[in-house]
Amino acid sequence: MKLSKSKIIGLIALLAVVGVVCGTLVWRQSQPAPAEPTEQVSITGYLGGEKIGLFDDAKFKALAAKQGIAIDYRKAGSPAMMDTDRKGMGYLFPSSRAAVEYGNAKGVKAPPSDIVFNSPIVLYTHKAVADGLVNGGLVTKDDSGAYHMDMAKAVDAMVANTTWPTSDTRQATGSSASTRPIR
Repeated sequence: MKLSKSKIIGLIALLAVVGVVCGTLVWRQSQPAPAEPTEQVSITGYLGGEKIGLFDDAKFKALAAKQGIAIDYRKAGSPAMMDTDRKGMGYLFPSSRAAVEYGNAKGVKAPPSDIVFNSPIVLYTHKAVADGLVNGGLVTKDDSGAYHMDMAKAVDAMVANTTWPTSDTRQATGSSASTRPIR
């Protein structure tokens, strides 16, 4: 039986693939297993309510245990964890950079850190109100049609006690009445 040139090339390619796969499997099995932690550590700290789901998650607990860490927490709001007794607490997990800055102002020293968990704030409203906020300068609309609130301007408006009747959004609501249904 005579093999053609293309069959010989195909057979060589097949053997090469089988060799690479087998070599990879042998190499992976020959690698040492990661060292198990020699000392188990238990830590307790203050945690904001929005993170409880993560800390109660079975996979998260298993991953922490695999690294030798047993994590316990006490629920506390970000400002409260800066003001309360922190004796015996190994960590604070506030909700934001603003909370960390508040803690720094209260004498709670935090190491420099990056934002690990960050999710956008989503605001829901009617299109007419959103357009009124654009006219009022608190919101911009991008080319895709998405609205983006300038949170610094919004906070400034709240601090200044800006109301619907004194802002440029009154046209969007159709009246200058309060947006609170009890008024």
